[in-house]
Amino acid sequence: MMGGNKYFYATFFIIALLAFPLAYAFPAHQITGIVYDALDGTSANDYILYLYRSGSPNTNLTDTIGVNGNSGADNEYMIDCQLLSPLCKKGDNMTVRVYDNGNGYVTWAINVTVGTGGFTIADDLTLKSPPNSSAIIVDDTTYTPANEIDLLAGSNLTVFCNASAKDSDGYLDIKNATGYLYYNASSSALAADDKNVHYTNASCSLLTGADDTRGVECGFSLPYFTNSSTWTCNITIRDNQSINGSKYINYTTINQLLAVGLPSTINFGTLYPGDTSLVNKTNVTNLGNIPLSINVYGFANNLTTSPNAFNCTAGTNANISLYFLKYNVTDGPACSTLSWSSNYWNLTNLTNQKGWGQFKVGKQTAEGTLMRNYTCWILKVPSIDADKIDVGGICKGVVSFTACGSTGVPCLLN
Repeated sequence: MMGGNKYFYATFFIIALLAFPLAYAFPAHQITGIVYDALDGTSANDYILYLYRSGSPNTNLTDTIGVNGNSGADNEYMIDCQLLSPLCKKGDNMTVRVYDNGNGYVTWAINVTVGTGGFTIADDLTLKSPPNSSAIIVDDTTYTPANEIDLLAGSNLTVFCNASAKDSDGYLDIKNATGYLYYNASSSALAADDKNVHYTNASCSLLTGADDTRGVECGFSLPYFTNSSTWTCNITIRDNQSINGSKYINYTTINQLLAVGLPSTINFGTLYPGDTSLVNKTNVTNLGNIPLSINVYGFANNLTTSPNAFNCTAGTNANISLYFLKYNVTDGPACSTLSWSSNYWNLTNLTNQKGWGQFKVGKQTAEGTLMRNYTCWILKVPSIDADKIDVGGICKGVVSFTACGSTGVPCLLN
């Protein structure tokens, strides 16, 4: 019996000695605190709160806020920092926060210093709501008709996407707005910028606000060759927590622009009666956003149905008829095969104007790379001897080029 008792006590003593140091070396130390609901009414319960050593967010512990977490109480959390590796100790700096889980709700990150005893109470947190935008208007500076944009021939037009931005944490919490304007048929919000189909404004203007709302203005400079048809404007709001808010969109239509650019004059220089001019090469530039062809007619005497191409300041007749001015639209830039007696057409007045659907000028697609084609012109000055016509002085007339090719402006048939 005595031997048995000794064995019993010896065994008990060893177990106690081993167990006591283990319990003493790893006491729990709970970091606890409160997360208040967002100002828009969204509950903080069931969001995930993260605890980590300050500066080391990748090594972290988490707890579910509220009754389904360690605290068992609404809006509270509790995490044992002794479960970190290495273990926490008095004086360690910890960080607690709620990260965005995809819906935009977060908290600020706050620091807490591990204290003594079994608990350290952190400062209160509040769930922050994401910003959002609404009521987007996409238009140019001409508001009628609404949601239609008319580009400027050969120039740039500023188009605005304006929105109302809202943040329940106050309008000053709205930090930044980014606007995307893109062509529906072949682009998207995050595609690369391209002057034909996509524009980004990463620093839209934030207007003066009140309470939880402020205006946002995103401007885009569109050149004349921007694609026509349906476009989308997307405005994304970012707040002081660097959270992107809702991406509100609206649509607009960029109308077709049929526009032609020409030199101001076709100058044949100084000629004498009976002379034939050199060939004048006159370029035709597409200043719109669709391919074009041309309709052509000419006149003098301020009368579009006049039979004359020029009116002169001297001479008995003082007019040069349309017959003497010839042109070609198919010979291209060289204009090498044109002469007054071959490979030409007589200029006609408005009544008999001609359409040249085969004369093509494509749509421009890059800044600075103009799309052009060329027309060729040649003039013979009539003489008294050969033509029984007396003209002199300075002779002027009008040649009219009309861009054609769209549904609204068809090219005439020859």
